[in-house]
Amino acid sequence: MNLDVIANIKKTKTWLLIILSVLIAGYIKFKSIYSIPVPLWSTKAFILFLEILIVIFVVDTIVIIAFSYIRKNVLYLKHKAEEAEELINETRFLSEKLEKQTKFLKDKLNEITTLNKIIYEINQTFELERVLKIILESICSYLKYDRAIIFLFDKENDRLIPSIGYNIEKSELKQLTLSLSDKESVVVKNFVKNVPVIIKKLSDKEQKMPYFKDLKEDNTLICVPLQTKDKNVGLLLADTSISKRKLTEKDLRSISNFAIQTSLAICNAQLFETERLFKEKLQHEVDLAVKKLQEAQKQLIQSEKLAALGEMAAVVTHEVRNPLSTIYMSAQVLNKTITQNDELKKYINYIISETERLNKVVTDILSFSREPQLVLTKSNINNLIEELISFLEISDFIKYDVKCFRKYDEQIPELLLDKDQIKQTLLNIIQNACHFMENRPVRQLVVETKKENSNCVIKISDTGIGIPPENMNKIFEPFFTTKTRGTGLGLSISKNIVEAHGGKITVESVFGEGTTFIITLPIKIEFS
Repeated sequence: MNLDVIANIKKTKTWLLIILSVLIAGYIKFKSIYSIPVPLWSTKAFILFLEILIVIFVVDTIVIIAFSYIRKNVLYLKHKAEEAEELINETRFLSEKLEKQTKFLKDKLNEITTLNKIIYEINQTFELERVLKIILESICSYLKYDRAIIFLFDKENDRLIPSIGYNIEKSELKQLTLSLSDKESVVVKNFVKNVPVIIKKLSDKEQKMPYFKDLKEDNTLICVPLQTKDKNVGLLLADTSISKRKLTEKDLRSISNFAIQTSLAICNAQLFETERLFKEKLQHEVDLAVKKLQEAQKQLIQSEKLAALGEMAAVVTHEVRNPLSTIYMSAQVLNKTITQNDELKKYINYIISETERLNKVVTDILSFSREPQLVLTKSNINNLIEELISFLEISDFIKYDVKCFRKYDEQIPELLLDKDQIKQTLLNIIQNACHFMENRPVRQLVVETKKENSNCVIKISDTGIGIPPENMNKIFEPFFTTKTRGTGLGLSISKNIVEAHGGKITVESVFGEGTTFIITLPIKIEFS
């Protein structure tokens, strides 16, 4: 528009010159063609004056008209210039506003992008400790803080417990528990108010505490309560004590937005942790109940077996043992009456040996069906074992060609034992060892005693075939045996005897190499 006004002024100037030129040229031409009569009273000077006057009048009129038009255009141009200046100012204002809005939106976009990155990393796990660690690492990495702490709210004890820290020693962290009863604490006050704030000055007590005492500059600590809709979760502290960067409202706004997601993430992790612990506890209780049920079932079966054995034992005692005694005594009488060369001698010996074997079976059944009745006396366990081995050296050790080695601990005091029943237990184990070393290239038996704390430990090791892994849990069960002959009650009876003494019996075995039975008996100095 301004260019149009300028063009109009130039056109006016041009037309003005043209009109003046045309008028002057026309007047001269008109005068030369037409001879206008001159009045007698006029002179040449007067005529010339009159012509000049007319020319001046015409030119002045034309100039007035021209300048009036020019003035109008100049005023219009000035008005447009003012409008242009206003438009330029408005454009500059809008440009500055747009720049500010662009910067604000850019900052907001960066803030949202950062928040999304942090949320993504937090949501990768539900493990509470891992979630807390990711939160602190994200805050310090993305939001440019030097150190940070997350306190979890202990509702029962009304306090804030430091759970995890970033760039903070664990020893310092443990000393930062904050009680809500501390009315002087600036941090506690802000937690109670539930208002995120940049702390300018700490209390005198806080300034002496670990972590806080390193804050030498003002406006370098930010305090953000962590809370969901209906629950106090904890507190987040972050600082710039190393970089000395002054915190601003922008920092407060960014970390406050982040705190909402942090609170939700911590709540979710706590719920997950509670559910996991509940499941583990429930599973433990279920396993314990199943174990108790299995033990009760096992005891019930054992009780039923014992009851059946008790009844059978009574029958055996009256219906089997008495005839066996008669058969045995009769065979002994016959054995004495006939000569050594008599062919019947061999069959009578069969009767005697089988009768003795059957009598042992009956004895085992009776022993297993009732609780061991102990007759306790002070005994030297080394001497008791030596007596038993001396007997076996002229019987089983010769039969199976076994070499026996002893290792006695002379520091073991006398024990309160039922000598006969402990000797029966040791005999059962050693005779089993001899049996399973038959046909082995090396047949060695090692008997060792040792004092361990307030116990006497007896170890009996052999070089037999060992126990298959699938049988390790069965060897003390009644009637379990891998021998072709036997009741399978020997080890069960031995276990009952040892446990009646307040001890325990265990076994270690490597299949194909050998077995070790370990008997542990308490050392009792006086009669109870």
